[in-house]
Amino acid sequence: MLVWAEDPVEIDALWLENEETQKPLGEIIENVFLELAKLNPSGTVHAKTLYSAVNVVRRCPPAPIFAELTINPFYLRVEDAQWRYVG
Repeated sequence: MLVWAEDPVEIDALWLENEETQKPLGEIIENVFLELAKLNPSGTVHAKTLYSAVNVVRRCPPAPIFAELTINPFYLRVEDAQWRYVG
């Protein structure tokens, strides 16, 4: 999976901000999910895409990210690995 960033300096700033504030992983997942959902007319996000994008902000293995999708009632599985935010 390839994640493209127009401005790598912004990505570095986002990473540093996360390091300083120590945002909870669930909050990061939600923020990233909502931004990714804007890119798809159906408002869905593929789990692998979410995993890749979250790892731009914070290094994390897939299990906690996928667990958040399945445990948090704000995420609705709509197709194979496609999810929608309903919160």
